[in-house]
Amino acid sequence: MEVDAAKAFAGVGSILAALGPLGYGALAMVGIILIFIGLLFIADY
Repeated sequence: MEVDAAKAFAGVGSILAALGPLGYGALAMVGIILIFIGLLFIADY
C-alpha cells in the first residue's frame, strides 16, 4: 500500500473514531480499526 493511501486510511479512521462519543459506537470501532491499519502501513514505509 502506498503511503498516501495509508494516510487516507488513518485520516478517515480518526474522523470516524471522533464520532464515537456522539452515539455512533459502530463507526468508532471501524474508525479505530482503520487507524491501526493506516499506522501499520505507515510504519512499514
